[in-house]
Amino acid sequence: CAIPDCAACADDGKCQRCGLGFFLTSAGTCVDSCRDIPEHYAIDATETEPARCALCEIPNCKVCGTGTFCAVCTDGYFSGNEDCVRCSSECATCVAGGAEDCTSCPLGYAVTSESRVGSCERPCTPSTAGCKGCGADIDGASYCSVCSTETAFPLNGRCTEPSGRAASACTSIVDGTCMQCTDGYFLLSGGCYRVDTYPGRTVCRAEEHGVCTKGAHGKEFGPSGVLQDCLDANCKECTAGACALCKVGYVNVEGYCQRCAQGCVACAAPNDPQMCTLCDRGYYQSTAGPAFTCTPCSASNNGMTGVPGCTHCEPPGGMVGSVLCHAFDAVPSVVPPEPSPPRRTALVAGVSVTAVLLVAGLVGFLLWWFLCRRAK
Repeated sequence: CAIPDCAACADDGKCQRCGLGFFLTSAGTCVDSCRDIPEHYAIDATETEPARCALCEIPNCKVCGTGTFCAVCTDGYFSGNEDCVRCSSECATCVAGGAEDCTSCPLGYAVTSESRVGSCERPCTPSTAGCKGCGADIDGASYCSVCSTETAFPLNGRCTEPSGRAASACTSIVDGTCMQCTDGYFLLSGGCYRVDTYPGRTVCRAEEHGVCTKGAHGKEFGPSGVLQDCLDANCKECTAGACALCKVGYVNVEGYCQRCAQGCVACAAPNDPQMCTLCDRGYYQSTAGPAFTCTPCSASNNGMTGVPGCTHCEPPGGMVGSVLCHAFDAVPSVVPPEPSPPRRTALVAGVSVTAVLLVAGLVGFLLWWFLCRRAK
């Protein structure tokens, strides 16, 4: 049997049973993990069936644990006993179905609990909870930036008097705002925030001496704790205007993010199909070396033969022969879709009505003409 890690092949060349520690795919190849194949999960071998990868058929499930249990549901759903259940309408994502079980919120709202599980609320409203102004914006939600009481200051977005734990967070309070935060906190729009709790960790990954030194999720901090977007929209982490880490599919060139060639998740140089370092799903490595070319699973290249309709594959052993296909499209087709039925039905109905009106008009005219002749 020529298929790698296969213990028994069928007459058509496809694997029937994989070796120990491997799973049989629907395409007749063997993989060591079903998680690498989108929307599939592993089924262990039985006395009559081989270990194999099966398609997850649970609606709204992103990662199946078993055929009846979803490990990760799509956004807006949480894992129930045997299916994915919709979150409360007040949540964007959640761990359970209650309004107090949100883990993220719609734009303008935030989970007020530092544990990141709770109810979605507007974090700040002027003239309430001791807050005078809501000028701190974190992830689309407003937080307090200045307190009504001159001796108070915003701590993690809420006005707090400097006593107990709060006393060690700010060393200089002026007119209801903090001017200097201590170690363990960072300054943002007049308040002190921790990097290890929400909402601070949403925008900052590291701090030194009360100042954020590494922004998160495309943000950086300017002078006086002013939060701003990275100059490069394709940058994930930036410092002092220069990008330190680009988003997936981009490469850092002298502090700026440039797009990799199509089929590359990561690359050593921009827009060069021969400089990929990691192929995207649906592509396989088709040349050797630390930087290589990524070719669609359905296409042939460099002595390797593609498989039509294949959506997940890897290069063959020795990089010679047919690619090892692990998954196929449901209906591989290049035929353009037909016009939608509602439009076609409406058109036919319109033509039918027009024809009926024309016929009725003609009959009416002939009847009038006939009656006029008899009257004469």
